[in-house]
Amino acid sequence: MFTVAASFGLVLPLAPDLVRATQGAAGDTALHAGGLTGVYMVAITIFAPVWGRLSDRAGRRWVLVAGLAGFALSMAGFGWVQSLPALYLQRALSGLFAAGVAPVAAAAVADAAPSDQWRASRMAWLNMASIGGFVLGPSLSVWVRGAAEAAASPSPAGVLAPFAAAALVAVLAAGGIAFTLPDGPTETPRDLAPTADRLLGGLLLALAFAVSLIVGVFEVAVSLRSGGLAAASSGEVAAMFAVCSLVMFLVQAVLFSPLVRAEHTWRLLAPGFALLAAALFLSAAASGLGEAVVAVTIIAASAGAVSPTLAYWQSLLAGRRQGAQLGRQTAAASLGQAVGSTAGGLLLSRFGGADPFLWSAALAAGGGLAALIAVRRLRRHALSIPAADPRSTASNKPSLR
Repeated sequence: MFTVAASFGLVLPLAPDLVRATQGAAGDTALHAGGLTGVYMVAITIFAPVWGRLSDRAGRRWVLVAGLAGFALSMAGFGWVQSLPALYLQRALSGLFAAGVAPVAAAAVADAAPSDQWRASRMAWLNMASIGGFVLGPSLSVWVRGAAEAAASPSPAGVLAPFAAAALVAVLAAGGIAFTLPDGPTETPRDLAPTADRLLGGLLLALAFAVSLIVGVFEVAVSLRSGGLAAASSGEVAAMFAVCSLVMFLVQAVLFSPLVRAEHTWRLLAPGFALLAAALFLSAAASGLGEAVVAVTIIAASAGAVSPTLAYWQSLLAGRRQGAQLGRQTAAASLGQAVGSTAGGLLLSRFGGADPFLWSAALAAGGGLAALIAVRRLRRHALSIPAADPRSTASNKPSLR
């Protein structure tokens, strides 16, 4: 998870140079740099459910190995890209193989879980690994590029070195998984989940899409200094993103630790969306950097609590179909991120000002109402979960510890 997230982050500062180096991209650098991210997200949306279903049948280990190995080849392939269409194709291939990592890694954790508390904390670890990779990826990209340019005079070495480093780390991760990860279930049961569970699963997917869309709009609005952030410097914007990531990391570390019982996390959903709506309204009305930082902190804390909670309960409802359902969860979140980023840009270009924050706040309020419907069903599921015994083990489940 860290490897894929860091590789996504390292492409961001290099994308303009890659676009400028291809033919036919003159004058459209910003458009195509954003388009490359969109293609990556769309590929994850399409293929995450496919990889997830395959892992239910073929086992988690080799699907993860195939995803990481293909991801390594796609990253290394940036060195041979000579045209803009090839660059888009290469980015789509990276998304295709990255889609085989997140849902299958989460399904492997669910397979090995000796208790629901263990499952919740380890799935939060996966999210925190992803956050850490996304935060460090751009910095690692700049550092590796600088080191390569200092060691070799040709400038292409500096551009290609981060991709080579990402490919190498992905290969090492694939090798480690091939030799250490036990296989999960290799058979999907024919019987479907109860209708009520399927409906609840669909509602959780809609909420995952909504929260990712909100975060996508918010990230674009902050990056382009919408509303009260118009006077913010590049350094201040970067600091806000760092604070956002750190808050998300810490919130997940606390809420999905032994301090909080996993079966009670459904209580976070409605308050989380309510806080999101309030913080986005505060962002729209913010007149200074201090107010904006407070709003960013609340948004990060709310999203950091809601997103892994949705994934955890989706996993509980999936039964033996962990890969397929968590693949849909990944797809919904990726699609929301892509739509949110596009919508944020369109809102700013058409209306400007604080409109992206206001539209996101309205969506968060609607998500809160939907969450209230979901938590009534989730509460009934929570009551059926026996109290967690830290000494309990599952003799028929492999262990990752």
